[in-house]
Amino acid sequence: MLASARMSPRSVGRYRRLVPLFRQALSHGIVIAAQSEADAARFRSIGAAGPRTHVTGNIKFDFEPPPDVESRGLDWRGQNAPGRPVWVAIYRKHVRHRATKNYQLDLFDPNDGHYEYSAVTSSLHLTLANLWWFACGRGNHEKTIAQLKTGLAFHTVPTMTYAANSAWQHLVVLTHNLLTNFQIETGAVRRTPSRKRTVLHVLQTIQSLRFTFFNRAAQLVRPHGALRLRLMDNLETRRSYGRVARALARAA
Repeated sequence: MLASARMSPRSVGRYRRLVPLFRQALSHGIVIAAQSEADAARFRSIGAAGPRTHVTGNIKFDFEPPPDVESRGLDWRGQNAPGRPVWVAIYRKHVRHRATKNYQLDLFDPNDGHYEYSAVTSSLHLTLANLWWFACGRGNHEKTIAQLKTGLAFHTVPTMTYAANSAWQHLVVLTHNLLTNFQIETGAVRRTPSRKRTVLHVLQTIQSLRFTFFNRAAQLVRPHGALRLRLMDNLETRRSYGRVARALARAA
């Protein structure tokens, strides 16, 4: 069965050239549920069996919405956007592959390729352009969440106790905030903000910080019987540690 079948006028000629490949299946072994009478007529014109070709509409979207959906929408608008328009930004991106996020809207020809759609709306007082830039800037938040997960194991469940797991998550967030403030206080480069990029400082990842300050070449020695960790005599490392020490002294 071919459900929600659709064929554009431009595609009819292409399919007619391939009819010998699928004539038997098209005329005898398949049921076609077309979206419209025009689509059904195009399928019949290339050899589809009339008794097996029906017009059922788009079964992906032709459904009866809940009776209270309109009232719920009006309630949401009254609470979040009374007396003003609610903007919805839709972005259409052409991709070269079929993915789980590919959708085909009725506004466009289905034979134009594969597309991914993004839609965003908000209760904030934003114009359509600023709404879209606000949504694009969410990548900064996703980077922060990724750092919490990959660098500080925020997504792990270390125990079988709710209170202990909650404490773990609080400690991870506290560690992240301390690392962020540490970089800002010790000379993180500032950059010009934009509508999309609102983070002011260029921050290193937790992995980079580990290699910069902790994963250094060193050797355990015992001069005069006292245990010491002796770092390699590296000028760049000495300058980096000195800069951090002076910045922390000023911050204190």
